Amino acid sequence: MNQLPLGEPQADVTRSAGSGYGKASTYITLASYEPAAKAESVLDEVAKAVAECGDGFTAKAGKNTTAYDSVTAEKGTAAGAVAFRSTMTFQGVTHTLHTEAVRTGDVLAVYFSVNGFAIADSTRPSDAKMSANVVRAQNSKLAA
Repeated sequence: MNQLPLGEPQADVTRSAGSGYGKASTYITLASYEPAAKAESVLDEVAKAVAECGDGFTAKAGKNTTAYDSVTAEKGTAAGAVAFRSTMTFQGVTHTLHTEAVRTGDVLAVYFSVNGFAIADSTRPSDAKMSANVVRAQNSKLAA
C-alpha cells in the first residue's frame, strides 16, 4: 500500500504510470527475493492478509499511518495474482483503491492504483481502477 516493498527483498524499485492530471495513477513496486520461494511466501502472506482484513487495517510507512476502512478480494488481471480493493475515508469522503500482487520467479510486482488528486481535493469520492494494460505490460517484461 504505501509504495513500499513487502517483507525483506534483496532489491526493490518503485515507479508510477499516470493517467493524467486528476485521474488515477498506478504505482508499480518491483522487489527481488532470494531464493524464489521467499517471493512465493510473501505473496501467500498478502493473500492471507486480504482474507483477514475485511474490516480494514492501518498501513504504516515511517512515521506516517493511513487507515483503510475495508478490504475485499478481487479477480486479478494476471494469473495467480492476489488482487483486492480497499476503501479509505479522508475528510469525510470515501476513496476506493485497487492493489494487485503478482509473482514471476523471484520477483514480486505490486501494483497500487490511487487517485491522489481526488483525495487531496477532498470534495469528491474516487475509484482508482487498476490499469490492466500497465499490469500486462510490466508482467510481460518480467516473464521475458
